[in-house]
Amino acid sequence: MTDESINCIRTVLQEKSFSRAAKKLSVSQPAISLQIKKVEKELDITIFDRKSHPLSLTQEGETLLEYLNQRDLLEKDFRERLRSLSSLERGTLRIGGTSAFNLAFVPDMVSRFSELYPGVDIKVMDGTIAQLRRELLDGNLDLSILSPTQMRSGLHLEPLKETKIYYCLPPHIKLSPELAGLEIPFDRIDAPGEDPEATLPMFRDLAQANGWDPVRGLPVIRLSPERNLGQMLDALLDRDQVEERIPVMVDQALTAYIMTLKGVGTCLMSGLDIRSFPVKEHPHCFMLSNLICRRMMYLAWKEGAVLSPAAKAYVNLLRESLREEMHRAKNPG
Repeated sequence: MTDESINCIRTVLQEKSFSRAAKKLSVSQPAISLQIKKVEKELDITIFDRKSHPLSLTQEGETLLEYLNQRDLLEKDFRERLRSLSSLERGTLRIGGTSAFNLAFVPDMVSRFSELYPGVDIKVMDGTIAQLRRELLDGNLDLSILSPTQMRSGLHLEPLKETKIYYCLPPHIKLSPELAGLEIPFDRIDAPGEDPEATLPMFRDLAQANGWDPVRGLPVIRLSPERNLGQMLDALLDRDQVEERIPVMVDQALTAYIMTLKGVGTCLMSGLDIRSFPVKEHPHCFMLSNLICRRMMYLAWKEGAVLSPAAKAYVNLLRESLREEMHRAKNPG
């Protein structure tokens, strides 16, 4: 059933006559009749009661007309939805990240995005790197912020920002004069350039002064060896040839950081997350290696995937935000 034949049916119904319909469409009456007969043969129905005066629809014809009207409404709604999606008047944005990354990136970005596109629904997922990768590949997430990982296959990775990784001690811990001189002030976290370095053996003397086992050293809260910060800790332990006490292993960096603030132990944490975490009291922060303790964060989506208009807008907004941040860093004040 072509658009031409549908137009013929509607014109005949409107004019109540094959001849008047032909005149209105500037075609011959046999041409009109042929179009309608083709549809009747295709659907195996009779559309018009040709014996009635004026010409009227059969019950089958009324059913066909009802279907055509519904189809027109659906097509109109479909086009309106596409227009709304393209203009971001509506839609859904599904983004994910680890708890720490979501804390650092999501609140401000979602606030800016929602202000610009209030009709777009936003869904945020917290997960491990493995979970986020699986959700991206399965099509359940549009975008995710990831750290370096061995599981890059199937993902498009766009570098976002490099952050330094700091060795964090509970805020109440007592520092030696030597370590106090190496502490990185909060306003210098993630600042450009290199930081003064400390080594893990330098912290051993703090154990006894703060009520921990002096032989076993400071307790370290760490992530699994599969995680980037877990691998980084292993590299630092190997470099300094020490075996630190590791009483707690956790799945999320944010959990380790909160435990550190509560005095459970020490941990590695990115400067971006330290600056973003909303607390009045900050940990003591030290740089253990300007070479090792750096991490690039990536914006990831499924390789070859066509991003939705909402996802494209979010990517552009994130890029713009990072450019603004770089400009402020280069031009303070």
